[in-house]
Amino acid sequence: MKITYKKSDFPEPGESQLLLGLSHINNNDYLTALTCFEKAVTYDNQQALVLAASFYYFGLTSTKRDLKKALAYYTRAISVWENPLAQYMVGTMYYDGDIVDQDTTRAVEWITLSAEGGWSDAQAWLGSNYLKTSKELAQKWYHMAWKTKSQYASSTDHLYRILSHDSIFLQLDKTKVDYLSQNQKVLEMGSFHSPSRFAAACCQTSTNNQQEKDKLNSVFWYSITESGNFYHHFLVYLGTIYFIGVADFKKDYDTAVACFQQAAASGNAKAQYCLATSYEKTDKPESFKWFTQAKDNGDVDALLKVAEAYCHGRGTPIDYKESIQHFEKYLQQKTIYTQGSVHNLMGQMYANGGYGLKQNYTLALKHFKVSVDQYGYKKGFTNLGLMYAKGYGVERDEKRAYEYYKKGAERKCGVSKVLLQIMEKNLE
Repeated sequence: MKITYKKSDFPEPGESQLLLGLSHINNNDYLTALTCFEKAVTYDNQQALVLAASFYYFGLTSTKRDLKKALAYYTRAISVWENPLAQYMVGTMYYDGDIVDQDTTRAVEWITLSAEGGWSDAQAWLGSNYLKTSKELAQKWYHMAWKTKSQYASSTDHLYRILSHDSIFLQLDKTKVDYLSQNQKVLEMGSFHSPSRFAAACCQTSTNNQQEKDKLNSVFWYSITESGNFYHHFLVYLGTIYFIGVADFKKDYDTAVACFQQAAASGNAKAQYCLATSYEKTDKPESFKWFTQAKDNGDVDALLKVAEAYCHGRGTPIDYKESIQHFEKYLQQKTIYTQGSVHNLMGQMYANGGYGLKQNYTLALKHFKVSVDQYGYKKGFTNLGLMYAKGYGVERDEKRAYEYYKKGAERKCGVSKVLLQIMEKNLE
C-alpha cells in the first residue's frame, strides 16, 4: 500500500510538508508523518488539516485519542475550506457525543452539509438515518451516494481517491487481499453511524497487537477514501428498490442488477444472494453461481436455494445426494422457517431415489412425518397419503391414505383435493 500523487499539482505553501508526510506514511512512519502535517497546518493546508485531525481522532500515533485537537482541526478545515469530510466527521462527533454534547439534530445538520458537498459516506449515512422515518429521503440519499461512489470506484490499478483531492490516491497492492476489505466485517458491525467506536476499541488495545493496529488503519483509510469499497449495504437496498419498484423509483431491472453486481463483487453475501435472485428467471446457471458464492459466505437463505437447485436441476445437474447434504446443513440453522417444506423435499428424494441417492422408503416416511407432525406442512400430508395408498415402506392402508389426503385438502393442497375426490368417487 502506498500514497500516489504528482508533485506538480501541489504548488501552494505548506504542500511540500504535506507531500513529505505522505511519503512517511508510505514508509509506515505515521509519527513523523504527523509532524509534517502539523507544519503544513500552519499554512492552513486543507489536506494536512484533515489528515492531522483524523490522526488525532483515531489515535493512530498514540494509545490515546485527542478529540479536542481533532475537533479543532476539523472545524478549521470547515471554516477555511468548507471541507465536506471535516463536516462529516464533526457530524459524527455530535452523533456520538465525542468531546461535544450529544446532539442528533446538529449531527444531521453537519452531515447534510457534507452530503450536499459531495461526500459519499455522508450521503449513505443520511440514507440509513432516514430509513425508518422517510423512505423517500432514504432513497434520495442512497441513490446519490451510489452515483458519487460509482464515480470514484476502484480502477483496475486499485487506485482509490482520498481526501476528495483529484491528485491524491491510495494504491493497493494487487498481489494481496484488498487492504480495506480485510476488515470489512469490522466496519459492518457499526455501519456508517459510528466510526468512533472502532477507534476507541482499537486504542484500548496494546499497540503491539498487530491485528488491532491493522483494524484501526483500515477504519482510518476507509474514513478518508472515496471508493466503491464499503457501500454494498445500501447498494443492496437501492437495488431492491429498483428490482421491485418502490415509490417514485420505477422498476429498472438493469439498474438493480448493476447495484447488486457492484456490491456482490466486494464479497457481500446478501448482495450475492440478491444478484442470484435477479438472475433466477433469465439465467439459471448464473443464478446458481451467485447463490453458491452467497452460501459460501454464510448466507443461510442461499444455502436453501443451492439445496433446492440440486434437487430440481436449476442451473446445475440434478444431484439428490448433494441436495440432501445441503438441506441437512440448512436444518442445523436455528432461525429458519421452512423446515416443513425441506423435510417434505428430502422425503420425496428418498422415495424416488436416483441421481446419486439410494432409494429409502424408511427415511422418506421419517421426513414426511416430521413435515406434518411438527410443521403441519400441507404437501407432506399428500405424500404420506401416497405412501399408504401405494404401500411404499408400509402396509397398504387406503383408510389412512384418505385421512392424510383430507388433512392436506383442509390445508388447501390442490393435489390432496384431487386425490381425495378420486378416492371418494371410487367409493360411490
